[in-house]
Amino acid sequence: TDGSGLALAPHLVAKVVYDNVLPEGYDGWTGDIGLLAMLLLNEMARLNVDGGTGIDLPKRKEAAQSLMAAWVVSLPTPEE
Repeated sequence: TDGSGLALAPHLVAKVVYDNVLPEGYDGWTGDIGLLAMLLLNEMARLNVDGGTGIDLPKRKEAAQSLMAAWVVSLPTPEE
């Protein structure tokens, strides 16, 4: 998919969020798990209270982005 829904999938990292940034076939050291981690970190960066510092992709409808933001905020912190 194009990432406009709520799915978090490895292909979104290379084909949508970091398109033209990561080299073709990039899978990091940890494959799909590493790509999902990059996607989650980008979602956290997008919600940065000092101004979103992440890449504003994938584009989502407002309701879907609000739900994703609420989910990311509900995740445990490293201290928890």
